[in-house]
Amino acid sequence: MAEPTSPAVERLRRTAGAFGLDWPDGESLADYRDLDDTVAWGAIERLRRCRDEQVRTLAARLWNRQPLKMLDISADFGQQGEPMGHALRRLQGFAQEKLGRTVFRDEASYTLYSGEGEAANEYKKVRVRTGQGVPQEITGFPDTVIGAALLKKSKMIRYYFLSLDDKEAAENAMRGR
Repeated sequence: MAEPTSPAVERLRRTAGAFGLDWPDGESLADYRDLDDTVAWGAIERLRRCRDEQVRTLAARLWNRQPLKMLDISADFGQQGEPMGHALRRLQGFAQEKLGRTVFRDEASYTLYSGEGEAANEYKKVRVRTGQGVPQEITGFPDTVIGAALLKKSKMIRYYFLSLDDKEAAENAMRGR
């Protein structure tokens, strides 16, 4: 099979080279994908021995499969505008100095059908036959659990902490304690 030529493939070749891996002619992209886990774990193992203490700590956590402590703001406050806004401001004040070092933030927008494109969304939709025998999407019925409100874009905001102490202090700050 001929190797595809594209900027992405060239970046992969350079990345492999950066980790000391040769990508000789005749090797395919599939061969590189097979090395992907090995390359990632090899990089993590190397980072465990680097001079930067922060990087060493994060790499060691990954290596030892120690998950970060998570605080899910959207789970605590849902999409309540004002209470969530106050909690986020207090939390951001607490985390400002530590963000990117011992505290990490993740934010994503989603809907009931978000994720895999329009064709996949059509496949996911739940339809119910009406009394006239016509299929109608379940969100069109006002008295179902899966209502139109789930089609509105929602925001998921999570903070991740290296230490349980930081997570607990962040929860207290978020709640104004």
